[in-house]
Amino acid sequence: MRAEIRSALGELLEFPSVDMQQIVAWRLRGTFPMHTHISPFGDTFYNSMQVSTLLEELTTVKAMIEMDGLRETIAALGSLETAEGLRLVSFDVESGLAHLVDDLIAICWASRQRAQYELWFVGE
Repeated sequence: MRAEIRSALGELLEFPSVDMQQIVAWRLRGTFPMHTHISPFGDTFYNSMQVSTLLEELTTVKAMIEMDGLRETIAALGSLETAEGLRLVSFDVESGLAHLVDDLIAICWASRQRAQYELWFVGE
């Protein structure tokens, strides 16, 4: 799955795409509703107002990593499995999660540059 910024007309804009994985388990959808509703298999898009909420969620995850450490955050987020126990992440979790969160925060900020930009998550 990759994250990218598009115009309201669907044109891919000149921003770097971010390869990503689901980082929050479905069971935490009440706490992280924007992130947990990203489909790893289909396409999901957010307008600038929705991106603001997603950005708040990612900032919370970043604070959890900084405060609790990587292993504790991964355990708390259930990053390694879906509700059915399927493994979601394919990157090296120990080194990849903090970098991934930083990349997603950066692309969220970039997508908020103009109200007509949309943040797309393009599934496999």
